Amino acid sequence: MSLVVYKSSAGSGKTTTLVNEYLSLALKNPDYFGSIIALTFTIKATSEMKERVFKVLDKIIHLEENRNDAGLINGLNHIKRATGFDETKIRSQSKILLHNILHQYSDFAFSTIDSFVVRIVRSFAHDLNLPMDFNIELDKELLIEQAIAMLFDKIGENQELTNFLIQYILQNVDNEKTLKIENDLAELGKIIFDSRHYQSIEKLDSMDLGVFSAVNKKLKRDLKKFESRAANIAQETLSLIHKNDIEYSSFSRGTLPKQLNNILKGKIDTEHNIFKNAEDNKLYPNKANKVEKEKIDSIREQLVSLFESMKTLFDSEAKDYHNKRLILEKLNPLALLTEIKLLLNQYSNENNVIHLSESNKKITDIVLNEHIPFIYERVGRKYNHYLVDEFQDTSVIQWNNLLPLIDNSLSSNHFNMLVGDAKQSIYRWRDGDVDQFINLPHIKGSEENPILKERENNLRNHIQEENLHFNYRSELNVIEFNNLFFKYLLERPLNKKDSVCYLDSERINKVYSDYSQTAGKTNDNGKVIIHNTPKDSEITYEETIVTHIHELLNQNYRLQDIAILARTRKILHRMADILVQNEINIVSSETLYIINNAPVRLLISIIQYVGMQDRKNNLLNIVHILSQEHNEKGTKILHNIKTYIDQIGKNDDFALLVTVLAKMGYQISKEKIQSLQTYDLTEYLISIFKLNASPNPFVQSLLNNILENAHKNGAGIKAFLDFWESKKDRISISLPENIDAVKLLTIHKAKGLEFPVVIFQANGFTTPRNEIHWIEPKVAEIDLLNVAMVSHKSEMELSSFKNQFLDENDKRNLDNLNMVYVANTRPTEQLIILFEEAKSGSMWDKFTEFKNIEHHKLKVIDDNRFEFGQMSSKHKTEKSIDTNPINQLISSDWERKLRLKKVSNLHLDEDQKLKIEKGKILHYLLSQIGTVDDINPIVQQSYLQGIFGSSEIDYYKSKLEDIISKPSLKDFFRPDNKEINENTIILPNGEQRRPDKVIVRSNETLIIDYKLSNWANISEQDREKHVNQLNEYRELLKLMHYPNVKAHLIYMEGEIQNIEVMGN
Repeated sequence: MSLVVYKSSAGSGKTTTLVNEYLSLALKNPDYFGSIIALTFTIKATSEMKERVFKVLDKIIHLEENRNDAGLINGLNHIKRATGFDETKIRSQSKILLHNILHQYSDFAFSTIDSFVVRIVRSFAHDLNLPMDFNIELDKELLIEQAIAMLFDKIGENQELTNFLIQYILQNVDNEKTLKIENDLAELGKIIFDSRHYQSIEKLDSMDLGVFSAVNKKLKRDLKKFESRAANIAQETLSLIHKNDIEYSSFSRGTLPKQLNNILKGKIDTEHNIFKNAEDNKLYPNKANKVEKEKIDSIREQLVSLFESMKTLFDSEAKDYHNKRLILEKLNPLALLTEIKLLLNQYSNENNVIHLSESNKKITDIVLNEHIPFIYERVGRKYNHYLVDEFQDTSVIQWNNLLPLIDNSLSSNHFNMLVGDAKQSIYRWRDGDVDQFINLPHIKGSEENPILKERENNLRNHIQEENLHFNYRSELNVIEFNNLFFKYLLERPLNKKDSVCYLDSERINKVYSDYSQTAGKTNDNGKVIIHNTPKDSEITYEETIVTHIHELLNQNYRLQDIAILARTRKILHRMADILVQNEINIVSSETLYIINNAPVRLLISIIQYVGMQDRKNNLLNIVHILSQEHNEKGTKILHNIKTYIDQIGKNDDFALLVTVLAKMGYQISKEKIQSLQTYDLTEYLISIFKLNASPNPFVQSLLNNILENAHKNGAGIKAFLDFWESKKDRISISLPENIDAVKLLTIHKAKGLEFPVVIFQANGFTTPRNEIHWIEPKVAEIDLLNVAMVSHKSEMELSSFKNQFLDENDKRNLDNLNMVYVANTRPTEQLIILFEEAKSGSMWDKFTEFKNIEHHKLKVIDDNRFEFGQMSSKHKTEKSIDTNPINQLISSDWERKLRLKKVSNLHLDEDQKLKIEKGKILHYLLSQIGTVDDINPIVQQSYLQGIFGSSEIDYYKSKLEDIISKPSLKDFFRPDNKEINENTIILPNGEQRRPDKVIVRSNETLIIDYKLSNWANISEQDREKHVNQLNEYRELLKLMHYPNVKAHLIYMEGEIQNIEVMGN
């Protein structure tokens, strides 16, 4: 069998192709479907493909009702060819397959690549040296934040680190950047999680700050030596000029003296022409007087000699100079990155957590060094066929991890499939690497790795390419325009010196070798408008956009049929402002962020006020938001707001808040806002402000996030505010797709979607910042570093890293071109390209010249507007789809919920209830503690999470120290213990068991279970119940092959007792 590589295009039906291939395999033997796995990149795409399989099966089963479905019939014909079955057989097999999938749904294998890898890692955690109870963390920002906090904790203690941080801040000052470096360090830390940098990042492990200090000194010394030599020549030249009484203005444009003075200041331009062609230099202008000319000519030979000396210096050492300058510029960040990586590893180990990207790395470390990696043995037996979607966005590390499975499958003569479109590769910033797609079957790194070379040869023996060139999405005229458009972009002459816009390269030619599409729809329909708005235009850019939308509405389109696409969110902000000002409804990710919702801002401001965060500003926000609803009272309070704000911090701030709200008509309890945890406080405030009177998905989302964070980080206000500070700009809600409003999306978010009309805002194709390159430091005679990084900047062209610089520029050109391709291929009926006067050298520079192309469908309206094709049929308005909106805010009085609980506890006095509560907290703390060193941080963390008050901190510390110091318990809190705390064991019947603590050692396993009672005082029945519970735990762990399992009951009331439970 073969590895079929489908090279698709926009609208060519790649998802349909994948589903057809899946069904072709599964229908041959419906009991076999669990051996097929389809892999893609998003959960949404996974769900879409599953849904598509169900729909196609249902249509095949009811084939007589779906004979007019052309897409279904095409797919059915493909299945016939692949299986050799007739329609009757396919229908009967479809019924069996649908039944099998529904009854064995867990074997219906459509997965994201990341989820698939995580499953492998979890299955082989022990073999990969991971703790059995490790957690996957999706939020890299959270991990980076923890590492940076640990980094700052070392300031003052670690002098070398402190010096590097000071140098980093001074470097920022020189570059006119902020003194607050947390954000810069956070951006730096993200490099660690980027698989493009994985191999280079690993080389940092063997380097310490001492190495960086030594390299720093060497680089500065070498640069100073070069600059001094250049400065000596410059000074000698200037002295010659002064000695002969020649004014600087006598030289052409004063260039020579200016360049010489720059060299003295350390600003050396090693490429300046004045030192390149010494004898041909025109030193003075034509208008210079005779005396000036004679003076300069009298020292010309000496000047030429000095120029030659400078040229010799530059020719022999300039490249090395630029190498070292580039390395030095990024040496401080590299040193800090090394330290952040070290602290990330420390935090991950201490908290049994790894980031999602780390799971891929764990696998890669094995697959690159083993012919048949042991971790794949079990997976390889389960799956025989791998169908990979969106291959153009696969990272090198993901492909390396899949290769052993596909290699094994091909060797067993099984069918495999890759599908992708290199022209839609727009996720390079998310590690996607289009090169490995366009260069198949070549595998990156195969030249250096014999195992990869073997896999590459196997791919080469089985690969078969298929092109999907039909576009079934767009109307004929849109497709013909795009064919013409990209031909023009790829072939028009551009300034080859301008690497930003030059589109002629081997990579781009490979990607766009087959860009022309064949239309699936043959009617002469569809329209494209290109509209340029120069700065001196009579109609403004804003008016142009609004005019186009109104024209579309007059053509029977609804607002929801229109999507505005742009390169950046900044441009979308501007679009949103324009449309809102003109009373045009919009839906965008920006309008769906909950932080922009007034009721949410009100609730957050009160929570922050209660949590002692910037109370003055928050009080002002509270009054301002409420004044929108209660103008009269609000206006009065706003007039006197300074009086209230001045009182903050002087008396009782809580009483002040109660007073201000009372004056606005809201009666709140001071006791409640002081005592309630975040979720309960929010529900209380919702009831006070009657925010549950009508549905508000933003407030509902806030409640959901508060609850989710409470489960993860604790219910306290501080825990929530820490979460809110890091997440507030990213929490949004989803709305039904059929809302009648113009959609505003970035091109990235629009990929995979389609719209009747697309308005493409074509400006904003800016150069990305902060791109880095990894280089070999030995090129710059730096032997102490294993690796170094440099910034992507034009100086790289003067260094040994020129090829990397040019290659990155080529990739950026492709990124931009692909962005245009994705935007231009989203519409089904009309495309409107809008741009303001393009910058010189940009992709759109001189694009209005496109109107000079000869084509019978191209119509020039004026110098700045031309159209291609026309709508021959009117747009058909579809009926709105009914939705199920939120019609009630799910929030209620928490006290009512607990009324039943209170009644059941009426027979307990306060001391008894307090005793029970303390016992539960103690039980929780013991489950979190591994050694005596954990007591202080765990108690402090629990206090911050709101589990108990500040007055109880000392009590729990003392109690825990007392327990751990008991001779009979000391062995359970050894530093070398490997612990699994409160992890769930799932039984075959679905029931769950949860031991408090399991200690795993090389030769024994200990089960520890804490009881809030006294062994001597409990009944024989309770004793038997406790013992049976631990015996059940023991048997479960034995079945799981844990060695020499022992069980202990710890009774904590009165005199602490350790009861070893003997087996049955």
